[in-house]
Amino acid sequence: MFKRLSLVLTLSLFVVSFSANAGLLVEPTLGYMISGEYDSGGTTKPDIGGMMYGARAGYGMMGFHVGAEYTMASLTYEANSTETDYKGSYMGAFVSYEFPVMLRAWATYYFSAKHELDETVAAGSVYAGSGMGFGVGFTGLPFISINLEYRTLTFDELEDAVSPLSNGTLNPEHDATAFILSVSAPFDL
Repeated sequence: MFKRLSLVLTLSLFVVSFSANAGLLVEPTLGYMISGEYDSGGTTKPDIGGMMYGARAGYGMMGFHVGAEYTMASLTYEANSTETDYKGSYMGAFVSYEFPVMLRAWATYYFSAKHELDETVAAGSVYAGSGMGFGVGFTGLPFISINLEYRTLTFDELEDAVSPLSNGTLNPEHDATAFILSVSAPFDL
């Protein structure tokens, strides 16, 4: 997992040539999943919500940025008046562009997405997969960006903490979609 991240960052630095307008990007983020749905192939599709926090780091020039993103989440799944708490972690590579009109857009490929049960009988079980995220941000405020992101993830592996014999490929795959409202502080160093 860390080898992939190192490779993406190293390649992005070699592909993009250094210039006087080039710089490093560091962007801490704090957000809330305002609307989300989890589909495990059954008749019930739980709603997902919760806090998210993380950071982006990368290299940029002439409005373009490439780099890595890491996000953690404290999520609640709600179905049939029952709530289940999960911890989420998402690691990916992003490409973004900052328009001259106080707007920016980005796309992220999450090569590692994990949801771990916090409680219940199966506490410690982990659903793993990958996915994509697409976002836009309003950068009209000093040092602050207000962002809206759409994220779609597919979980295709299970590490079952209760019954290790259940480990392996999920069939059917579990899909999650969500809209995330966040604020971030993009610093170009």
